[in-house]
Amino acid sequence: MLLFGLLFIFNLVDAADVDLVSYTPRPVVPGEEFTLVLEVQNSKVLGVNESLDVKVSVDDDNIFFLQGSGSETVTFFGPGEEEIEFTLLVADDVDLEEHELEVDVCVDGDCDGEEFIIKIKQDTSLVVDEISVPDSFLIGKTGDVVVTLKNEGDVDLEEIKVSLDLSGEDVPFSFEDSSEKVLDKLSSGDFEEFTFSLVVSKTAISGTYKVPLKIDYENTFGEEFSFENVVSLTVVADPELEISLGDDELIVGQNEELTLHIINKGLGEARFLQVKVLEGADYDILSSRDVYIGDVESDDFEVVNFRVFFYETEISFPVYIEYRDEENVLFSENVDLKPLVFTEEEAKAFGIIEDGNNVWIVVLVVLVVLFFWYRRRKKKKRR
Repeated sequence: MLLFGLLFIFNLVDAADVDLVSYTPRPVVPGEEFTLVLEVQNSKVLGVNESLDVKVSVDDDNIFFLQGSGSETVTFFGPGEEEIEFTLLVADDVDLEEHELEVDVCVDGDCDGEEFIIKIKQDTSLVVDEISVPDSFLIGKTGDVVVTLKNEGDVDLEEIKVSLDLSGEDVPFSFEDSSEKVLDKLSSGDFEEFTFSLVVSKTAISGTYKVPLKIDYENTFGEEFSFENVVSLTVVADPELEISLGDDELIVGQNEELTLHIINKGLGEARFLQVKVLEGADYDILSSRDVYIGDVESDDFEVVNFRVFFYETEISFPVYIEYRDEENVLFSENVDLKPLVFTEEEAKAFGIIEDGNNVWIVVLVVLVVLFFWYRRRKKKKRR
């Protein structure tokens, strides 16, 4: 039993992991703060009522000093990942080019350690001051990634080359212009922006993609430097719902069934869809006015029916829909439909319903035919 418990705890710890996403600025600057971004991961499949608490702690030392809380706890309800941030201060008198930062990952009191290399700026230093990306890229659309560099060293820098690597498997981006930007010179203390225009493939799958960013440069003494970072790009697809009327044969003054077709023509899934028919003076809704549908996938449709009593033939039938996209962004829309409603006379004329007079004519014709058939039969018997 003790062995089973130890194996269970080991499996929980083994299911949790932490990766270094980024630290900004990079390299870090002695005497200044930097932001550390870690990604906490859980690969364990949990039950319906299960959760997994993963505690991540950053150890400070005589090089890096925590500013604020040194631990964060992430609760998982299934496999997934989540980013967390820590702020640390670099000691003033650091003369190292890099330093190992220790991070502990704990589950139910059992911990495992990770070490990440943090680069430290010396006299010659080019840092990523900011990476600006859209909150999300839409499938088939274009968006800009802006990388801002700062020369924090004491000397000018030359031949600065900034490039994004989109060659990774399943990365759904391409360049609208060049993949590499080059700057001849960046003076000490100056900033420079490098803009990459990216196009998202029309066959892209929604999700977050991590793209390597590489920066090469030289100082005035001809020394060459290079470092890398990671840019996270999120792709989403918007749903696009279209509402149309069914082929119902509707007649004024009767209890009719009105059919609505809801088609998702967008590339993204519509989630938590709710349909509501608004009140009007020319009709009464005899069924529920609110219908919850749920999720409608791309290139799929749903059918909704309402029982309606119509007072007029020319009416406006307003419908309100509300749903969310894959990023949980709320969408809502009012649609004014114009159902075709017939009068009883029109319905008879078009054969939608039977005319009572026509029924009597048919009966009379049948009786006449039967009468002559009977007489003819009777005459044959007399012969």
